[in-house]
Amino acid sequence: STLGMAPLPRFLFAYDEQGNEFPKETLGLRFNQHWYNGKGYVGNGPYRLTEYVPGTRLVLERNDDFFGETTVNIGTIEGGLALNVIPPKAEAGLAIRLTTKREPVEEIIRKVVADRGEIEVLSCSEPVRMLEVDGFNQKVVRFTTDIPHLPNWGRPLLLGPGSILVAHTKDEFVLKKDLEEAVGLYTNLVKYLLKREA
Repeated sequence: STLGMAPLPRFLFAYDEQGNEFPKETLGLRFNQHWYNGKGYVGNGPYRLTEYVPGTRLVLERNDDFFGETTVNIGTIEGGLALNVIPPKAEAGLAIRLTTKREPVEEIIRKVVADRGEIEVLSCSEPVRMLEVDGFNQKVVRFTTDIPHLPNWGRPLLLGPGSILVAHTKDEFVLKKDLEEAVGLYTNLVKYLLKREA
């Protein structure tokens, strides 16, 4: 930037410890006096900051609770009579794919909506850590599955042919070669799990 400053995430300077926004008149005037100074460090994302000695040492550890960013899809918007009329009713349907616990996300939404509307949660699934199997490609994805609703079936596994990027789209498809390769994938998985149990 022209000031030689790197952009700062807004939450680091625009809000107090309780999450209330600072008045616009004082916003950004006290960077070095913010509530988080001297209270530790922020550690989130794929790595967790476990030790910090200013000017000397910075230690990061893998964060096994990191599943990427939560995504929000606006699925439906309904309401309105005309451009210049306040509608008697309006509704939006959101699909939020959680990568965290439900409570913090729902709290943010309730704070934003406040008394201006009602929130109805139709269903909720929190992130699930699947069984890791040696020799099988693993990937973190932000898509919903029925696995959280099947807790009595043991450690979950989720795999199969096709691309998650086209699943549930109008152009969804699975290549024939992917189906054929899946037969070997499932066979190898069963052999691996049986050997592991023995």
